[in-house]
Amino acid sequence: MIYDTYKIAKIVELSTGEKIFDNEAGFLKYIETEEGPVARAGIVGTVLETRVNSEKNSGSITLDDTSGIIRVQTFGEGIAKIEEVKQGDLVIVFGSVREYENNINLLLQILRKISKEELQERKAYIDFLKEHWRKMSEQIASDFTVFEGSLDDFTKIIAKKYRLSSNEAESMVKEIKAKKLQQNETAKKVQDNADEQILLQAIPKCDQERRGATTDDLAAFTGFSKEKVEEIIKYAIDEGDIYEPSPGRFKIL
Repeated sequence: MIYDTYKIAKIVELSTGEKIFDNEAGFLKYIETEEGPVARAGIVGTVLETRVNSEKNSGSITLDDTSGIIRVQTFGEGIAKIEEVKQGDLVIVFGSVREYENNINLLLQILRKISKEELQERKAYIDFLKEHWRKMSEQIASDFTVFEGSLDDFTKIIAKKYRLSSNEAESMVKEIKAKKLQQNETAKKVQDNADEQILLQAIPKCDQERRGATTDDLAAFTGFSKEKVEEIIKYAIDEGDIYEPSPGRFKIL
């Protein structure tokens, strides 16, 4: 991965990614994409349009990479670069990610024409980079499960170990935490559903006198704590699975 420099990206990744701002300075720091944070991007695309103002001190090109369209802006000496390309040219552009009127664009730093053969080579390289990033993400997630220090310490360690920028490391930890939380929530839902089924099956077996099962009966039968039984009963009543024919006694609907 081209850490701390540029990342090859698709326009759709930049336009749909999460915008991360520097709250104090008020500017866009980077775009959070599925492939990681992007502060400086490399885009391969076809030139749709070039524009230079009458004073020739600012200009832009519009690129299409089949996933989306993006404007690349430049000023001063960069004008000469965009005047060398025309509509239909295949180019690779490197620039800093910027936002203007809620739209993502690039501030031009490097612009070069490329051939179709070179494009195919770059596509293969992009696939390699994405696979490398995926494997690295999996390894960092594995490191996270056994790490016992603070999140700040973990962020610093992976930044050094995997040659990540501070933004990349922070983003990686944020993503790992979000996935872990989602996994825990999913596991809890699965377990809660399983526990509810156990309780629902236990009610008829504890209702020998046909007056309804009590929480004490259900706790003893299932091995759940009384608090757990009461929690499941409340949920099952709300869902319409059981009812309370008399205080403290429960039946299946």
